[in-house]
Amino acid sequence: MKMFSNPMTMKKHIIILLAAFAAVFAGCTKEIAPENNGNTVPEGSKFTITLSPVTRTVNDGLSTRWTEGDQVGVFHAVAGTQNYISDGAFTFTSGQEFEGRLGEVLQPGANYDWYVVYPYDERTTSPKEMLINIPADQYQSEDGSMAHLSGSLCPLAGKAKGLQSGAPVVVTMEHLTTVMKLIVTNYEANPMSLNLVSFMANGCTHPNVTLMGSAHAQTITGTYTVDFTGENAVYTHVDKGIGSGSPRPLVHLNTAKTIGLNESATVYLAAIPFHVPNATSTTIGMNKNDGGITQSIYGKNVTCEAGNIYPLKQGSRIAPPFRDGINFYHGQKNADGSYTFQDGWWRCDLPSDFQFSGEFNFADLFYTCNTGDARIKMLDAGNQNDRGGNGNATRFNELSACCQGFKWVANRRWDNNFNVDYGDKAGLFLDCYAGYGVGSWIIWFRIQDPFKDKFEASNGVNRLKNSSFDFYYLYNDEHMLTRIGYVTGGANIARDIHINTQYNTATNDYSGGKLATFKAPWKVENHLVSSDGRVLIKNNLVDNSFGLTEEAANYCKQSRGLYWIPAAYTEFKSNTNPGEYEKRADPESREGEANLAAELKAFGITMTDNGHIILDNTYDTSKSFCITPRIKFEYDYGTIVYTYGSRYLPGLCLNI
Repeated sequence: MKMFSNPMTMKKHIIILLAAFAAVFAGCTKEIAPENNGNTVPEGSKFTITLSPVTRTVNDGLSTRWTEGDQVGVFHAVAGTQNYISDGAFTFTSGQEFEGRLGEVLQPGANYDWYVVYPYDERTTSPKEMLINIPADQYQSEDGSMAHLSGSLCPLAGKAKGLQSGAPVVVTMEHLTTVMKLIVTNYEANPMSLNLVSFMANGCTHPNVTLMGSAHAQTITGTYTVDFTGENAVYTHVDKGIGSGSPRPLVHLNTAKTIGLNESATVYLAAIPFHVPNATSTTIGMNKNDGGITQSIYGKNVTCEAGNIYPLKQGSRIAPPFRDGINFYHGQKNADGSYTFQDGWWRCDLPSDFQFSGEFNFADLFYTCNTGDARIKMLDAGNQNDRGGNGNATRFNELSACCQGFKWVANRRWDNNFNVDYGDKAGLFLDCYAGYGVGSWIIWFRIQDPFKDKFEASNGVNRLKNSSFDFYYLYNDEHMLTRIGYVTGGANIARDIHINTQYNTATNDYSGGKLATFKAPWKVENHLVSSDGRVLIKNNLVDNSFGLTEEAANYCKQSRGLYWIPAAYTEFKSNTNPGEYEKRADPESREGEANLAAELKAFGITMTDNGHIILDNTYDTSKSFCITPRIKFEYDYGTIVYTYGSRYLPGLCLNI
């Protein structure tokens, strides 16, 4: 019997037994109808066993193809009794049919229980003691092959009870073994020729299994008798000269596979069903049969049931037990030694739903951790990029304070992105301890930034890109500032001035063509579109609203979003005198922002997050100012300066 796979669940199999045609008995020929007609079905009558179309489970799984030489054992008994009669071996003939002969006369009108086993073994004399042998040494032809999961490695048993004599007999076959899909990975720089994988389930238990002595408490292979006459199959570990099994079964690759750095191979190991409780472990070894790499399982029960395939992963060194779907690999120090952090780091790309300006639990990245003592901490500042605190003690302390147990809890908003402009050293480097018995790793966590294609670093500042405004400088030769408009009125000056309304509607052009050059691309409905066509920022020309689309706002759940701040201002004595002083804020400086806003507040001027310049009652209407704004986009991965110039946007002049 050949087995093929679409993992995760092996299939059940339907077997049909029926009286097929006449039998020779007592020197004469008598035709026997397949349905019960009141006649007996004689001993020795030929039966045909037909494998019907395979019943599919919800998850799909292994399918069955019978081949020449396959045999099943058949038993029957009067319904409700244990007087089992062996009908011997039924042999595969063609298509889906097996042929055999009855071991006893079937009485008319009587009901019978039927039992079928695969593979046939003459030592199995009763369905209460089906003999199976799962060898400790299993042989797989090559990487990924499942062809060996047949015969003794894939025993089947089934029953159908209370069926009338002469009626078709339909038997549902169930798998008696479980299969581990062992995925092993080479995390070493040198290629590995893999020819052997070992496995051990430390401290495992076996539901409905009787084992021979305490020495075999961890045995998952060997020889067993199986009683499948009841509701659940019951296994008893025996030794009938075939082998008692081993706590560390082996899968041998007949054709070794060479696996390079971060490459994997897959082997399949058949075993009896078992359960790995909390606070114990599995052990997988590569090219050794006396040990291996231990990976403990905490906080999660693992039950390997019959008829299912269970993927288990391990590597040439202890890998962080990341969940499926988490992108990670083991890194190596550059040959030239350019990395300053120590060798042995692991890379992990944080999924997009983790918010670096909010809170998340690292336990969600791992399929196992000991939450009682698991913790993370920042590697020393010298191993970080400068945004992570290399050369910036304040920033390093801020980031370190976010590491709380096994959680990341941001204690403030961030005004820069951690994976910009640093190549292979982008992100943050953390020392991760998943808890007792699990392991400790140095992990380079990189952030999956959904907008990384929309910004570039210029002079150390992350700026949103817009091809219409790239490298457009707002200064000119004649005037200190490019001015979008003027708000005049002296003592009657408007007290609430909306910057975007001015940008969209102002007609005065103090600096000639520069203003028109700015306004043409500004006055579009879809103000910023990412490379894949997603609209992020919209400028509504009807009501002059300016802000994030709903999609972009989804990435600002823990953040400030899109907001306006004063980038610079100039106080003028007159229209021709450049002013008493100009004050600017560093785009990357939160403190500079706050200080500049405080200075303007002292003059009675406030710029709101949504782009309004508010003049309160303390504003001196005799003074003249030019205020130049900046827009920032703070989302859950960092902050980007949204500006079309080298520093800030065109200014708004008051009382000039």
